[in-house]
Amino acid sequence: NSTVGDTTLLRAWVHIHNAQLASIEVGVAAFLAVIWHGATIQQFGPIVFPDPVSVLLLVPVISAIGAATATVSALQFRLPIRSSYSFCLVAWAGLWLVVAVAAAELGPLLAHNAVGMSVVRNVCLLFAIALPMRTLAQGQYIWVPPTGFALLVMLFGSSEDRSAQRWWAVLLDETPTQQQLTVTLGATLLSLAWLGVSSQLALTRHGRTRASRS
Repeated sequence: NSTVGDTTLLRAWVHIHNAQLASIEVGVAAFLAVIWHGATIQQFGPIVFPDPVSVLLLVPVISAIGAATATVSALQFRLPIRSSYSFCLVAWAGLWLVVAVAAAELGPLLAHNAVGMSVVRNVCLLFAIALPMRTLAQGQYIWVPPTGFALLVMLFGSSEDRSAQRWWAVLLDETPTQQQLTVTLGATLLSLAWLGVSSQLALTRHGRTRASRS
């Protein structure tokens, strides 16, 4: 029965990828967006930020990490869809990116806030920064690039007189420019392309290794 087979394959896919952890992370992002959509923070533990930062601009960090986490798997070679795995993985990543954006957008929707597009920009940009770590470090440190970049922006993103943000501190800009959105779109597409190519190369290497051992 093809329907049963498809359902079993879907369950196997969800099981071997970090869907459960990703769901928790995106769920936490959605919860924070709903509960503290109008709040700002100026201190995180021992770290004090020069200026208050809107929670709505920080929620995308957690949401993007969740979307990238969903692509991580240590058991991908066990799936019986080797030829189409890369395509399916890119589609899976794109689906989780949409979910992550939707979760982060709950805050602006509830607050009737105009930062909606900046939230989309931040989720996509942080996702693009996180995704390469899936290949470079097997996903163990997928949270490091987006978290590190966000902290860098919050600590050093404002100009010396605090009148404006530095050009690279785009996460703080509540009104995204066309250039920012274009660069973000390009970075997101490149990261998804990298995901597809790197996963296919990994499958090819795995196949050659198995062939040499047999």
